[in-house]
Amino acid sequence: MANIGVDAGGTLCKLVIEDNGKLHYKRFPTEHINMIKSLVSFDSFSTIHITGGASHKLVDIFPRAVQVSEFKSIALGTNILLQKEKWSASSYMLVSVGTGTSIHFVSEEKVERVTGTGIGGGTLVGLGTLLGAKDFEEIMKWSRLGDRTKVDLTVKDIYGNGEAPLNALLTASNFAKTVHQSTSRNDHMVGIINMVAEVILVLALEAAKAYEVNDFVFIGSTFYQNDVLKERIAMLQTEFNFHSIILEQGMYAGALGALCWNQNKK
Repeated sequence: MANIGVDAGGTLCKLVIEDNGKLHYKRFPTEHINMIKSLVSFDSFSTIHITGGASHKLVDIFPRAVQVSEFKSIALGTNILLQKEKWSASSYMLVSVGTGTSIHFVSEEKVERVTGTGIGGGTLVGLGTLLGAKDFEEIMKWSRLGDRTKVDLTVKDIYGNGEAPLNALLTASNFAKTVHQSTSRNDHMVGIINMVAEVILVLALEAAKAYEVNDFVFIGSTFYQNDVLKERIAMLQTEFNFHSIILEQGMYAGALGALCWNQNKK
C-alpha cells in the first residue's frame, strides 16, 4: 500500500505520496483543506503522518492520521533532499521561508529552532495585494520587471564615486527613494522582495555566528518561481561569504519528513 505525509501550513497544504517507490508531490491552499478528501483516498494508505501548524484541522477528517513534530519533520525532509542533491554539511542553518520565516540549527545530534520572524511569503502576498496584485503569479511578474534601485537608497547613493566602506549595491535604507521620485508598482514589488531577503538573511547570519556555522539551506514555498528572491540571496552570499543551497523541492520538506517518519525511527 502507499504512504502519505502531509504538511498543513499557514498558507499551503503540501502532500508527498510514496507509491511503489515513487514520490508524488501535491499542494493546495490550506483555506481549502477539506478538498484533500477529493484529491486522495486515505483508505488506500498504509501510513498517514501529518505535521504543520494547521495539521489539527486534519485530525477530525482523518482520525487514523498520526501527528508528528513539525520542526523534526522539516529537518528530516531537508536532509533527504540534500542527499539527493549530494550536498553535505555536518551542521547548517535551516532557513524555512513560508508564510513567515523560521530559522533552525541542524546537526547530526539535534534540531533546534533558533529564531524566526513574521516577515516571509505572507508579507510578499499581503503587500502585493495592497499594490493591486490578484495572485502570487502576478506578484512574481511585477517583481521581474522592477528596479529596486529606484526605491531603495543604496550605499552608492550616499557615497557617490567616493570610497565607501561597504559594497555600493548594499541597501542603506529600504524604500527611502520613494519620497523623492516617481516609482512603479513593479519597482515597489522588487523592493519588497529585496527587503524580505535582507531581513531573513540578517537574522540567519546572526544566528549562525552563535553556532559557528557557515552553511545555509533555504527551503519554503516563497522560493517557488521567485527568481528575484533567489538572485538576491545569491548576491548576498557573495557579499557575506557563506555557502548555501536553495532546494527546488524545499516547500515539501515537512511533508517528506512526515512521510519518512517511521523509517527514520527504525
